[in-house]
Amino acid sequence: MTVKPLLGGRYQFIKTLGSETDDATYLVGDTQTEGHPKCVMKRLALSGKGPRTLRFILVLLRQKAESLQRIGKHKQIPRILAFFEDKEYFCLVEEFIPGRPLSAILKPRRPLTEDVVIQLLQEILKILEVVHSWGVIHRCITPSNIIQRQADGKLVLTGFGIFREISAQGHSPKSLSAQPEIDHRQVYVSLNHLNGERHFNGDIYAVGMIGIQALTGLSSKELVKLRNSWQNNGTAASAHSQWHRYSAVSLDLKLIFDKMIHEDAEQRYQTVTEVLGDLRQLSGENPLGHEISQADGLLDGPKSSGEQSTPPSSDERSPSGGKSSASFQPAQSTNKTTLFATQSTLNHEETEPMEPKRPSLDRRWWLTLISIVAVLGVGILLVLTRIPQRAIASYHKHQGETDFAQGNYNDAIAHYSDALDQYRQGDTYLKRGLAYQNGQQWREAQSDFSQAVQLNPKLGDAYYYRGNIRYQLGDRQGALDDYTEAIVLLPLQSEAALKAYVNRGSVRGDLGDETGAIEDYSIAIQADPSMAAAYLNRCLSRSNLDDHKGAIADCTQAINLTPNSVLAYQNRGLARRRLGDTAGALEDFNIAINLDPEDPDPYYNRGLARLELGDSFGAIDDFSAAINRNPNHAFVYYDRGLVRANIADIPGAIADLRASAKLCLDAGRQGCYEDAQYQISQILEINPDTAQDAITATGQDTIPFDRFGLNRQQNDNRDVNNRGVNNRGVNDSDDDDSDDDDSTVNDSDSNDRRNIGDN
Repeated sequence: MTVKPLLGGRYQFIKTLGSETDDATYLVGDTQTEGHPKCVMKRLALSGKGPRTLRFILVLLRQKAESLQRIGKHKQIPRILAFFEDKEYFCLVEEFIPGRPLSAILKPRRPLTEDVVIQLLQEILKILEVVHSWGVIHRCITPSNIIQRQADGKLVLTGFGIFREISAQGHSPKSLSAQPEIDHRQVYVSLNHLNGERHFNGDIYAVGMIGIQALTGLSSKELVKLRNSWQNNGTAASAHSQWHRYSAVSLDLKLIFDKMIHEDAEQRYQTVTEVLGDLRQLSGENPLGHEISQADGLLDGPKSSGEQSTPPSSDERSPSGGKSSASFQPAQSTNKTTLFATQSTLNHEETEPMEPKRPSLDRRWWLTLISIVAVLGVGILLVLTRIPQRAIASYHKHQGETDFAQGNYNDAIAHYSDALDQYRQGDTYLKRGLAYQNGQQWREAQSDFSQAVQLNPKLGDAYYYRGNIRYQLGDRQGALDDYTEAIVLLPLQSEAALKAYVNRGSVRGDLGDETGAIEDYSIAIQADPSMAAAYLNRCLSRSNLDDHKGAIADCTQAINLTPNSVLAYQNRGLARRRLGDTAGALEDFNIAINLDPEDPDPYYNRGLARLELGDSFGAIDDFSAAINRNPNHAFVYYDRGLVRANIADIPGAIADLRASAKLCLDAGRQGCYEDAQYQISQILEINPDTAQDAITATGQDTIPFDRFGLNRQQNDNRDVNNRGVNNRGVNDSDDDDSDDDDSTVNDSDSNDRRNIGDN
């Protein structure tokens, strides 16, 4: 019997849960955890892509996976356990949820009652409300991605669509929508999402379609055909209501669903909170915390045996065994109220209605007058009720602004919170988010900026500030999207818009698009020729594209605008060294060190320059100075280890390379980890006795390493490159921003980039 190798060297294959063109989902066992617990592994194929595209995709995948792993935990969302690259695949491992998917519960021709559907929606939406507060759009809400957990009957939201988003990178929106055979799961995706637009209320659309499926008893394929019919006939405002004739429910609930699935994203509900509020009013005393269970009639059969159900096949069939037809019959409900309503509807279609007896003129006049007075009274009452709330909210908001201006961020947060308790407003969330940001409470700030854009999608400043937070937290793609949205919404000459261009350029450079980065910096420079950060960043991008003379000119201009800029001198020194002017580079690095003796990066770059001049001991001194200032500088250990090996300091070389390998591994940088391990293997091979003595002296019997058949180049492009100014959001100036101490060194083909922060 052939034993299949472990996936990723750890996970034992059990069975396939689902498979598509580029990705597959497996049930696996974790062999390195006691009891070999089951997990769900999603694996995306990476073969057939060019090196540049592959690199971009890998960066994006890691950032998305890290974002999901870092965001707050919720008992109804599976935990991300691990992610890694395995040969030609990217793998994401998440918690296994025993139970059965909602797709197995929503059966064709078996509609659920109105009360049960409301409860179902409330539970899904409460989970989604938390997800949106994290600034995350799910993108892939379908019945098969909602699992009813076997243990307690609660619904669990799975299947966050990062693979679907990556797979779409190589397709244009037109090619997606022009497929002759549309995937039946696309019924849960609004047209603007299919066309590449990103809105939080795209998830609301998906939940609305699931609710309609539950109410009508129509299959997903039937809903696709029905949606096609309403998209091809009539106006958007009236066509999507065609589903009404397949379910007889209250008018209020129909209106809620119509607003959830409106094809115009601006006419749709903007936030989950709004939908929950309307459902709460509709359900009366029904608690929002209610959970769907067997008692609700949702589970009408025995519980699952513990296997997470396989996603439904594309050939979905009706109970009779034949394929679903394009011709549907209105669903019949056994609920007494809805049965009566259905019968009334059918009678209205089949027979002429009886002429109702008309009331007398006087009676109609009095009824009209009473109605007018009642409406006016309710309107006046609502206005009078809201005036005090808005006044109180305005007072607390003003107090918050005063505290913020004085630097009392905790007091400002308290006042803004009091204001939001009275009246929810996007601008107030924005201001509280800035207070959280200045207090370095990044998650809270991101949540408030997300609330601000949900309440007011045209609030460009909120997108810009959230982009800064996402950049700070490592979500480069999210930051790129936010900066782009801010650029669209904000006037070009505004300070936030210009900073958004600079920061978007930094993200583009991080993702390998130096040409696009230069375009953004140039737009900022054209709009404001005194913007030093734009020159500084363009200097680095030009140098990375081998335009070293242009880079030197840009860095010189940045120095002219901000004479005390450590980064400007450092990056000009980098460009000079790449151009072969090592003496000029040393001069710039010396100035940078004099300006900020505690910054480790100029020491490191000066060490590289000294090494080029043959000054090994001077290079070691500079590398040691950099390590003293930043003990987590992985590449400094690496380069110092190589220099020590060259001067026959084998114990020192092995110690440095081991430190470098550990730091690289801790940071998830496989490339530099393998480089360090390779260099250790070379030392062991060339100096076996001396190396083994050194290993014994360090207290470790063996050093694990991988031998590679390829000749590895010793990377001489380990320069520290810095973009813009600080990304911590604590300094709003465009000067040297030398107070930023969070520099890290990436692999040799990428750079550490900094963006503009704000108070």
